Amino acid sequence: MAREVEILDTTLRDGRQNIRATISEPDMMELVRMLDDLGVQIIELGFPTRSSKDMDAFKDVRNFGLRNSKISAFGMTRRKEFSVDKDPNLACLVETQAEVVTIFGKTDPLHVTAELGAKPEENLEMIYESIDFLKRKAHVKQVIFDAEHFFKGFRRDRNYAMDCLRTAESAGASPLVLCDTDGGTMTTPLKETVEYVVKGFKESGVPIGIHVHNDCGLAVANTLAAVEAGVTHIQGTINGVGERTGNADLMEVIPNLELKMGYVTVKSRDLTKLKSISDAASVLLHLPVRKDRPYVGDDATATKAGTHSKHPEMYLHFRPEAVGNVMKLYGSEMSGRHNFITKAKQFGIDLSMDEAGSVMRSVKRKSRMGYQFEKADANLYIVMLESKNDWVDPFNVTSCEIASAWQGKERPVSYGLVAMDIDSTTEGFVEFGKGPVNSFDKALRRCIVKTYPEISNMELTDFYVDVVDISKGTKSRVRANVKISVNGSPWSAQGLSYNILKASGEALVTGYKACLEYLRRS
Repeated sequence: MAREVEILDTTLRDGRQNIRATISEPDMMELVRMLDDLGVQIIELGFPTRSSKDMDAFKDVRNFGLRNSKISAFGMTRRKEFSVDKDPNLACLVETQAEVVTIFGKTDPLHVTAELGAKPEENLEMIYESIDFLKRKAHVKQVIFDAEHFFKGFRRDRNYAMDCLRTAESAGASPLVLCDTDGGTMTTPLKETVEYVVKGFKESGVPIGIHVHNDCGLAVANTLAAVEAGVTHIQGTINGVGERTGNADLMEVIPNLELKMGYVTVKSRDLTKLKSISDAASVLLHLPVRKDRPYVGDDATATKAGTHSKHPEMYLHFRPEAVGNVMKLYGSEMSGRHNFITKAKQFGIDLSMDEAGSVMRSVKRKSRMGYQFEKADANLYIVMLESKNDWVDPFNVTSCEIASAWQGKERPVSYGLVAMDIDSTTEGFVEFGKGPVNSFDKALRRCIVKTYPEISNMELTDFYVDVVDISKGTKSRVRANVKISVNGSPWSAQGLSYNILKASGEALVTGYKACLEYLRRS
């Protein structure tokens, strides 16, 4: 029978301590819905003492009717100068009406004396009384004790660190969570310490948990090692987001435990939700989506190499669909003919070996110029059709003019003029816009829309420019990149030139041409 490990997600508490993370209260509720759907056992919703927004979230979540998850409030043991019934932090925790409370307390004697200004025995009283006070509240079903800086305290005085855990257990806390708060513990001593603690509490049967930070890049490894050492409760965040360098990444921990180590984690057992949750969390927290994440990143299942495309199961250590990901093939200067044949099928194109060879030569030649075909599906689509002598140009831009002008502190005036041959006629328009590239885009679309009204369904979702010859300063060539959404499907295109406006215009023209031709053939 598979061994079960309980998951506590602290994205909405510890994760929000990332200096770049920000999330609205409605978006907090959206993330709660996703985590409940996944089947995370406990969601740490916030630190109500520190944020009024968190208190609002605790009130709103009461009406959610969660199916799988319990909500936890987070706080600290009572202050030395307060009794439990007068402590404002404990009062806030009670006010949340959360059925689970996670409370942290000091376990390193140096922190007790230097930070709290308390004697070691006073700290033990603060731990016991705080947990006992919360346990006596009718709505509180569980109190989790987070042993702050436990590994550092264990190294300094293991007897005192263990006394803190025994005190928390005697007050009714479960589980007892060992926290590597500064993320500085190496894997081997961490595992040895966890084994010592698990053995020490084997007779009482209280569960032991783990909460680690990533300051040495070991948060996931240390979490997995702790599970091997006997913990049955783990804490982490979506994408490892958190204070400083972050927390244990549940998007790595969960699939490693389930797919590699044979443990049962989330209640739904449906790991196909992981990628969508990972992507959504980044957006909701206003953080960039990292494409190189293990398991759930776009690049985790991507390849340029042709040999990898023939037998992907020989080169990937997991099935992408198991975590909601998909296998991705990119054409580039490193790709072989088999890779281009496979990629072409995704476009609905059948390439022969000779045609694939022609594509490969064109891609390698243009890559030397500075194009990156793994980021330019539209450019690659056109090259593939040209290799079959099957490319039909939907329009031909015969002339264009893009400019901005301003005097002193006046707002710049930008315009784009485009003339083209399209459908046996000539179209030409001038448009003003927010900058020269936007002006050109508006004029271009106005020329096209009469003949191809479907361009109205194409949305420009991204535009950026990077430098090809970075060492040449302002004499460098630039690579313009655009992303176009066509009925929800993303297309990327590139343009290359010493002239930034010409490169931008080329990217737009290439993108629209490829999208129009693809729609015509669909």
